[in-house]
Amino acid sequence: MAHPKTKKPLKKRLLRVSSRKTPVRRARITRSRATTKLLVRKPKTNQRHFSHHSHTARVLPHHHTSYPSLIFLTVVLSVFILAFGAIAKSATLTVTAAVTGPLPTAPAIITSPLDGASFPDPLVTVDGTCSAGYVVKLFRNGVFSGSTLCTVGNTFTIQVTLTAGHNDLNAQIYNFIDQPGLPGNTIGVTYNVPATPTTTTTPTSIPQAKVAPLLLETATQYQGALPGHEIVWTIKISGGTAPYAISVEWNDGSVDVYSQPTAGTFEIKHTYARPGSYKGAYFIKVRASDSQQRQAVLQVVALINESTYISPINNTSWPPWFSGLSRRLTVIWPALGLAILMLISYIIGRLAGGTIVLKRTHVQAHNSRR
Repeated sequence: MAHPKTKKPLKKRLLRVSSRKTPVRRARITRSRATTKLLVRKPKTNQRHFSHHSHTARVLPHHHTSYPSLIFLTVVLSVFILAFGAIAKSATLTVTAAVTGPLPTAPAIITSPLDGASFPDPLVTVDGTCSAGYVVKLFRNGVFSGSTLCTVGNTFTIQVTLTAGHNDLNAQIYNFIDQPGLPGNTIGVTYNVPATPTTTTTPTSIPQAKVAPLLLETATQYQGALPGHEIVWTIKISGGTAPYAISVEWNDGSVDVYSQPTAGTFEIKHTYARPGSYKGAYFIKVRASDSQQRQAVLQVVALINESTYISPINNTSWPPWFSGLSRRLTVIWPALGLAILMLISYIIGRLAGGTIVLKRTHVQAHNSRR
């Protein structure tokens, strides 16, 4: 007689096996989900989750990096540099205004040459006394003929070109906003043109035209600039016989030579590398000669300082580092841009690293299900 269990139908046995395996699979899935939840859950508040720091190779808390703080510091630094850039840019602007400035306390007095002197040469050196730290302009017959800065010893020296015959020379002192001080004295000197050899004239000879005296003039008596900035002077040459040879002594050891084919205006340019000696003054001498070896000279002054003088009396000025800020910003701006790019790359890298870790966690959870 067969065993009663062997007489059960095949269909019932299959259903019984199927019902036995189903709970096992569900239990495995449940454990797998619990494992996944443990892998991705956040640490408790009293626990510290450590991660490897990619820059210093030290183990630091995961919450050590504060993205809002980094972004805030970057924004503050950008605003700070932008503000100083605007200030430095405004310092290079030229502003024309009429304001009241301190006037010299003493006039410019010509002490040499003496009144009534005569000269066989048109180039004459004029000396005098003045108030230190102010600009002295020399006028010949009412026309500007040269400028300089009154030295710390209260003296000035200007070379001037005389015209043929009588010349009235007057020195006038000005402050740095071109306001005149007390009027100076006026002296009269004479330039005696050497007599030309006389020749026997014939009825067919043609009389020569009288040549005007060779002169150099400019409408800009003095200029101010920062070291490294180019200054440009417009000079006018007239009289004499063209062409002209012109040399410019910049008072810093350099000399420029120009050739002017005809009478008219031309420009001279120069860039000073460092400030001048007393109040940044450089005394520039422009010399010209024509084809007949006639000569003329024009002296002007350039004021090259690291900072702008507010008053020639107390020398109140901006700090030297502030005046050079515009040049330093050419280095600071690229450095700031590089720092911002590094910050963005760092944040993207950290976020991408977190995404990779999360993906690995999902892969491990998926593999654990198998």
